[in-house]
Amino acid sequence: MILVTGGTGLLGAHLLFRLAERGESTRCTFRSESRKSLVLKIFNYYSPQAEQLFQQIEWVQCDLMDVMEVEDAFVGIKKVFHCAALVSFHPKDRKKLLKVNPTTTANVVNQALASKIEQLVYVSSVAALGRETVDGVYDENTQWKDSPDNSAYSESKRLAELEVWRGMQEGLSASIINPVVLFGPGPWQEGSMAIFHLVEKGFPFYPPGTNGFVDVRDVVEAMLRMADQNCKGERYVAVSESLPFKHILECIARGYGRALPTKAVKSWMLTTMAFLQRLREFFGGAKASITKETVGSALRTSIYRNDKIKRDLNIEFRSMAQSIQEITAYRVQEADFS
Repeated sequence: MILVTGGTGLLGAHLLFRLAERGESTRCTFRSESRKSLVLKIFNYYSPQAEQLFQQIEWVQCDLMDVMEVEDAFVGIKKVFHCAALVSFHPKDRKKLLKVNPTTTANVVNQALASKIEQLVYVSSVAALGRETVDGVYDENTQWKDSPDNSAYSESKRLAELEVWRGMQEGLSASIINPVVLFGPGPWQEGSMAIFHLVEKGFPFYPPGTNGFVDVRDVVEAMLRMADQNCKGERYVAVSESLPFKHILECIARGYGRALPTKAVKSWMLTTMAFLQRLREFFGGAKASITKETVGSALRTSIYRNDKIKRDLNIEFRSMAQSIQEITAYRVQEADFS
């Protein structure tokens, strides 16, 4: 049996669909009952037998911070996809990030060792590579360097990775995948998909930065190959293309039939917006969505290489133009039938 943690997120839900489609016996941990409906929604995008496939999953409510609950979730498990993580770029969440992500991963690694599982695939992030290179180019060999540009989320994922490497030293067969910005249909107003919601409503601005992007379905395929090939001790950066935000926003706008963004956002504009959001939050308003970390990402030029993952796993990534065209089509179809 296969165990998936974090199965109610964008990546985890797509992974669950592929495992169900392959007929794999799968158990998934979850925290909130309401999040399971998102998984079924994603299944419905891809199959007329969505309900039947969804019913193949064994759901186990589990707090990964609780060692005893983790132990129970591992009964009968042979392979693990550890996708669960706390994601936040808000400064108030720093302590929580640095506690939750390393601790939950340590609990999973320890139980994987105790249960003598065959394979663990850990979903990290390119954030764990750090943010300081000479030329802004990143790959599997990029070494972490302490830098004020490293967010608390970055630090937490790096510490979580160290738990996986520690497990490998103790005999665990494991591998790590580091995805860039993930795009895929499902939670249209959450995480990286919020950019689709923004453009759908009409958004004329674009930030000057460049980042790496990848279709969630390609990351899932890479993860499955990592597990099938028993890629012990390997790390893979999962990226389709590194592109300017302007190009990405233009592709999304075309998919929705919206006007293309024409107004470049200046550094001082983003900094001012972040300050005003923090001020509003201080006086009881909504939690700031624009922070120092998100501003830095929007302004930075980051290039990611995919030579290793393409060579070792024999995988070809969708172009982001193709990916975005398909994703926006799912959204338009959903609106037509809602």
